[in-house]
Amino acid sequence: MSRDSLEPATQRLTLDLSDVASVAEIHQALARVLGAYEGSSWDAFWNCITEQRRLPDVLVLEGLDELEKRLPREAERLLTLLGNYNNERNGHVCAAEVSDGYAGSLQFVSMEAKPGPDADTVAVGGFVCCWVKTDDPKAAERMARTEVEDAGWVVAQVEDVLERHLHDYPPGDPNRDYVKQACIDGVVVVFHSYEQEEDPDEDDYDGCEERRSKTVEVLRSMGVAINENLPYTEPESEVELRSATETARRTLCLLAVAGASHGVDRPTIRRWLIREDLWDACSPEEAAFLQDPEFDEEAATQLSWRSEALWLLVWAIGGIDDLVPPTTQTSPDEILGVVPGFDDATGRFVESATMRPIGDVMAMSDFLYCAHWALRNQELDPETAVGNLDRGVVMERHYAVNWLTGYGDADWDDVTCDT
Repeated sequence: MSRDSLEPATQRLTLDLSDVASVAEIHQALARVLGAYEGSSWDAFWNCITEQRRLPDVLVLEGLDELEKRLPREAERLLTLLGNYNNERNGHVCAAEVSDGYAGSLQFVSMEAKPGPDADTVAVGGFVCCWVKTDDPKAAERMARTEVEDAGWVVAQVEDVLERHLHDYPPGDPNRDYVKQACIDGVVVVFHSYEQEEDPDEDDYDGCEERRSKTVEVLRSMGVAINENLPYTEPESEVELRSATETARRTLCLLAVAGASHGVDRPTIRRWLIREDLWDACSPEEAAFLQDPEFDEEAATQLSWRSEALWLLVWAIGGIDDLVPPTTQTSPDEILGVVPGFDDATGRFVESATMRPIGDVMAMSDFLYCAHWALRNQELDPETAVGNLDRGVVMERHYAVNWLTGYGDADWDDVTCDT
């Protein structure tokens, strides 16, 4: 006889909650699972499972998502009592899990973080994956941040908040067990850490540190909150800027989009782009907007902000000497005083473009990254100071500088602005 055959078999039972519509029916369903249980209240249920130990090793909750819709408070009470049972440390644990058909919403939150002074780890940083049972992305981010901070880590930046469901993680997916546990516990956090590189380039580090020091000085003078734990933007040695010619052509495409969004005749703009050999420089999203016969007011409003991205690129290729702080929108007259109009030739503008030194561009990148963090953090914590920053201006300039520095190797339509 093998050793395994001497071990007790795991008792696995299913609690079917699919058609439960009242508290009484919950307890009837529990009675069918627990056998002699005759209670009709949560106190009776608790006494039964703690005094008589009538929970199985594994309890599969069939239809939990339906119960959470119909009787959310009772569903929460059931999960709380099951959790409390395990916390009693009575020598027996009941592993509650959802059935494979669970269809409730979760949010997947990924973030960069690093250990704080009280964290019990030798790691210097890492990334964190969180699954939160909610359909509210902002609530999920708040909860994920709290969990990470309670573990002694400091959030550097949130990378993604994405809606997910259990069916997005098929059997065999390494994250499936985490997701199923989040369906029960409400939140699951997984840390992936890394240690310090053996031979970091000190010159690169010093350059990043000096750049951040200047960013902090400027933002503080503007009354903007600082997150001292934000990672540095990339060292100059790791960045290859877009060429001056590509940047100038992108500037003119943004002018076309901004003009169309403000009511300039689209056929006129398209003819100008084609005549100046710029049509192919338009992104797929821009081309679709410029060709759309229907004037989409929502798209027009969104794309009208591209003039702020345009102004950042004009600065990058030397069209203006100084870029004022992102506190007010740039006027059309300012733009048209520097950039060719829709009746003008563009050759001289493109040929005269000269890219600024990479140090200036990366300093701007770091400033916008930190400023954008403050604005996003204010959405979670209204007490976050943002001075007179204009949210739309900061976002568009951050978008443009990330394209300019090749962040994520993304094409224009796919640029991200992680904070």
